[in-house]
Amino acid sequence: MADNMTSAYIAAGVSLFIACLGLVGTWLQLQNARKRQASDIAHAFSEKIYEQRVKAYPEGYAILSKIRKLGPPHHLAHPDHMRDIKDKLNSWAATTSLFFSRDTAECYWELRKALAKNPAHGSEYSEQQADKVFLAKNRLRKQMRIDIGNLYASDANESADEHWAYL
Repeated sequence: MADNMTSAYIAAGVSLFIACLGLVGTWLQLQNARKRQASDIAHAFSEKIYEQRVKAYPEGYAILSKIRKLGPPHHLAHPDHMRDIKDKLNSWAATTSLFFSRDTAECYWELRKALAKNPAHGSEYSEQQADKVFLAKNRLRKQMRIDIGNLYASDANESADEHWAYL
């Protein structure tokens, strides 16, 4: 009788051990499935953002290309022209800023602040104002290229830094 009980205990122990292994295996599969699903969702979201950037950024580039640095004594275009550029940029950003990266948004606001300044010399901008506007414009353009470049870097399985190293 003791042998029958021992056999029953061993069988119960083995069954319990196998059930625990099955439970752990199932739990690990669920965790991996959740991670994979979260990764798939993040990737799909990123693709949608990139699609919107590819559609919207060319218009922003066109607006930014109207900002030109002139030689003395003017340094920048007439204030009315700069105000028009600022208004177009604001209108464009109102619909596009949702797709900006954090760095692009910071560069946009830096340019926005620089464009909002009144001319230092009546109807003429100072050289320092022109430098700030021009530098902010170039930073925004570069950041927009990086935003779109991240798409290509991920396609090539390289970091964005490696992708833009030639710049």
